[in-house]
Amino acid sequence: MRRGWSLAEVRVAASWFGLAVLFVTVGVAVTVPAVAQPSNQPPVDARTLLDSPASPHGYGRLLLDYLVVISAPDDAVVTRFDYDKLAAAPDQEHLREDLRRRFLDAHPGGMDPSTRTAWALNAYNFLVIDAVMTHYREPNGERIHSIADIGAKSFAVFDDPWFEVQGKAYSLNSFEKHFLFHDVDREAKQIPEDLDPRLHFALVCAARSCPPLWLRPFQPQTLDEDLTTVTENALQLPQHLRDEGRIVHLGKIFEWYEPDFAAYGGVAGFLERFAPPDVRKALAAKGSRVKLVTDIEWDWTLNAP
Repeated sequence: MRRGWSLAEVRVAASWFGLAVLFVTVGVAVTVPAVAQPSNQPPVDARTLLDSPASPHGYGRLLLDYLVVISAPDDAVVTRFDYDKLAAAPDQEHLREDLRRRFLDAHPGGMDPSTRTAWALNAYNFLVIDAVMTHYREPNGERIHSIADIGAKSFAVFDDPWFEVQGKAYSLNSFEKHFLFHDVDREAKQIPEDLDPRLHFALVCAARSCPPLWLRPFQPQTLDEDLTTVTENALQLPQHLRDEGRIVHLGKIFEWYEPDFAAYGGVAGFLERFAPPDVRKALAAKGSRVKLVTDIEWDWTLNAP
């Protein structure tokens, strides 16, 4: 079975990501030199452009052409989506229409759990991009500042139904709740045992404080490994975790979705598994007095370059 990328391997791949975009954009076949490839990994385009029930190949091409890696090679991966470049593409409306149809015409009820989860992650992340592009310019011609500004009221794009799957209308929030989080009732703290909180670090809401949009679509064969990679990557970024020794500052994911971490014994147990090594060690130490504070404010500025 193919395995996913470790965070170290992803950093190597990310350093070649811009080069791959350059060659693919001008229509030249991409073969990343073997010396630069992570071990046992196929070329970047072979993984990214794979067509599968979880992701049409056009979505991988969208990421390859318009996702920008802004982090240094040895740092945690940070990406931005180039909405300006996509808006200038002459075929962008046709591309979005085709991807929207292919994602929303899927039959998730007939998918195995891993395929359904990968499909839902990719579909959600694409639909966020699609929503931004549909409302990209204000009436005065200026670019929108935040996805939260779309709609008649703040955050309407997340709360109001605007697309259908198998004849049922969904909002972005109801889509993720149903297809990824098992219709969880967080207020009642009724958390399904198989709810995976790593999914929060794979979903991207087009805001600077969201986890980075990942370099390639999620696929069922490597889903578990890739969820670990995106989680560990996000927890190295200051919008999600800042380590000050006795105090660890956390992003709002850990406040808004605190019940979801029950499978790990709570937020502290989750961090012991996925946080950077110094934080893991401090939390695991006997008699640990590390204080976790969810006080990192969320930046809703558009995740553009």
